[in-house]
Amino acid sequence: MVAGQIMMPEILQILRERVQISQRGRRWNRLRELGPTATVSTLHGPMTIDTRDDVIGRILFEQGGLEFDLIERATASLREGGKLASKGVGGVLDIGGNIGHTTLAMLKGGQFAFSVVFEPDPNNFALLRKNVDQNKMTARVTAFQLALSDQEGELEFELSDQNFGDHRVRVRTEGVLQQNYQESNRRVIPIKSRRLDSVLSEMDPAKVREIGLLWIDVQGHERQVFAGATRILEAGIPIVAEFWPYGLARAGTACADYCQLMERYYRECWVERRGRFVRYPISVLRGVWDEFAPEREGDARGPGPKEATLIFTK
Repeated sequence: MVAGQIMMPEILQILRERVQISQRGRRWNRLRELGPTATVSTLHGPMTIDTRDDVIGRILFEQGGLEFDLIERATASLREGGKLASKGVGGVLDIGGNIGHTTLAMLKGGQFAFSVVFEPDPNNFALLRKNVDQNKMTARVTAFQLALSDQEGELEFELSDQNFGDHRVRVRTEGVLQQNYQESNRRVIPIKSRRLDSVLSEMDPAKVREIGLLWIDVQGHERQVFAGATRILEAGIPIVAEFWPYGLARAGTACADYCQLMERYYRECWVERRGRFVRYPISVLRGVWDEFAPEREGDARGPGPKEATLIFTK
């Protein structure tokens, strides 16, 4: 009897959660039936989403916001550590801007005065521009439809048909590396590529000097972006980066290459653990790679975390 009394609340909670999941799924499916895009109310302001996107679009629809907590934790940690100016001052480089949710969260949350955002996918970029405009942020946002890399020219860009935040620059590694997301079957389009150094050299120097943070999520192409962004790295501007060894490896980046590049410019690596950023010397980065690397067949560690958010500082 006692055991049953203890279990009953847990069973009821599980049932409630299943009902909520089912209800959210039905609402999302109804929205998709209305058309390929929809404008929804979020913490970012009104956001037009692509209803074919089962990740970012769906999260914004169902949860009403994305990354606000992460942005607050990361920027607060940097300000407490004396690595970032006061709120509302300067600008952020948002690389991998998707439909503008990160840039709008930064500006709506008062983190920065302006944003310079890069997004290569034509569909995502069109929604980014629309979302910036309908939130009356046009004067505070400079947007580029570009992929940033270590080269100028044209790159192949593979498109996920379910997660529009997982479009990636393609590197010819099929048949060599594991693929967890059927990457070789994705549709590929050409996109324009530039080095960040080149783009910044064409901007107003006074505005460039006001940039205080680089925020990047480019699904494994980070090393190439950093290699083309020596101006930012040499200045020691803090970086908040998605860290996904699986994606990095598929983009042709080895652990040693990534670590050597970051060790050349930064002294500290902050790792998010249990909702807070823990500050380490940059020498731990190789161990962090191993910690978040995808499990291998027969790996005694079993399934582990696949990605993290890292901060790099001087």
